[in-house]
Amino acid sequence: MFSKKYTKLNNKQYLYNTYVVKKKSLTDIQREVNCKSSNSVRQALIYHSIPVRNVSEGLCISNEKLVLDLDIINGSLLGDGFLSVWNKDSDKSYPVFQKKNKFKTHIQYVAKQLLPNTYKECIKAEVCRCNNKQLTYWRFNTKVQQSLSSLYGLWYPGGVKHIPNDIMPTSKLLLHWFLDDGSTSWRHRKHKHHTKTTVRLTFSSQSFIPEEQEILRDKVNKTFNLHMSLRKTNSGTGYVLAIPETKTNMFFDIIGPPPVPELAYKWKRRPNERETQARL
Repeated sequence: MFSKKYTKLNNKQYLYNTYVVKKKSLTDIQREVNCKSSNSVRQALIYHSIPVRNVSEGLCISNEKLVLDLDIINGSLLGDGFLSVWNKDSDKSYPVFQKKNKFKTHIQYVAKQLLPNTYKECIKAEVCRCNNKQLTYWRFNTKVQQSLSSLYGLWYPGGVKHIPNDIMPTSKLLLHWFLDDGSTSWRHRKHKHHTKTTVRLTFSSQSFIPEEQEILRDKVNKTFNLHMSLRKTNSGTGYVLAIPETKTNMFFDIIGPPPVPELAYKWKRRPNERETQARL
């Protein structure tokens, strides 16, 4: 007999059905049994030779299943998103997916697609200081997800972030990558009788080594014929990926209209010659 005071803890079948079959937590069972501590439930499980879940497994049990949309997740991982695990040396430590942005609507747009029912509780405000200014960012943080384990292995071999060799670019992936790390700027070049306005479109990909960027570039060009190229920069690994000015309108046709109003400023379309002259 394990306990004289809490008779339900002596019932192995009850514990098995409640903990293993119904997948209730130690705390849930503690409330049912009305004992003082969830550790009493844990000790009862051990006494009856019922395997106790580790922390990651426990979080997964009470967690909404992540919608494993690889286009959204991979697109975000090319940008500001990241995966992390509590214990990199344990096979039982599962990853979490995180990303943050100063626009709450952007974070909500991503989170709602991945966790439709519980996304609101996974978004928190985060205050930080930059250039002596206090800024508020919004962070989306899932609970641990066993389904992300294989993805973590592809993106973080050796614990360092790399672009997986088997990544496949799609229009949705390009959209989420652009929402995170894409940028556009106007360039005004003066000619003899007029000023030509062009658009520069780049991705802040300088955290990835050039060889990985080249593989991604070739896949994007093969799929969409966007003539993407590497462009030198003074930061990171020395190169970023860019779309030529002649292909910017095609790029925006591929990814579609801006889904987040606050980020619509990035959608700078290439003006034609008549539009350019009309501005003068």
